[in-house]
Amino acid sequence: MKNNLIYRMDSELWRESLADVCRFCPDADDAEQGDALRETYALMSIAPRGQLAGMGHLPDRMIFENMLMAGAYESAALALVPPSAGFLLSRGSNGVHLASVILAGSHDEVAAEANSPAMALVAALAGGLRFVGDDNTTHGSLAANEMDALAMRPATWLN
Repeated sequence: MKNNLIYRMDSELWRESLADVCRFCPDADDAEQGDALRETYALMSIAPRGQLAGMGHLPDRMIFENMLMAGAYESAALALVPPSAGFLLSRGSNGVHLASVILAGSHDEVAAEANSPAMALVAALAGGLRFVGDDNTTHGSLAANEMDALAMRPATWLN
């Protein structure tokens, strides 16, 4: 019966959770990339109704998990970017990875830097998602068995 439970999140908490992702990604090490990507996938899966139209591009959960298990973090991060979004990914001469994302419906580009290309892209994407869409409190839903990525947050995300 656990699979029939539904997790709900209002728009404000959803945006706060995306802010947590933005704060976590810049310093994430290799072992933490999968957690950040799972978190972002889970949050995009339960996007508030005003954002759901832009989330139909997400890959199947098992395909996404297979990318993570294979260590294909850059591929997983790219799979999260909506096809209607513009993005730029680069690496500075100091080895820091830079990403910028502009989402459909937004007039502003969001940029982020991190220790890996995947985390830079995820941080920029999460930052952009925080500011696109309506502000009403309708919400998406996620089956309880898909809540693991949200429930298994690293303790540093809770600060």
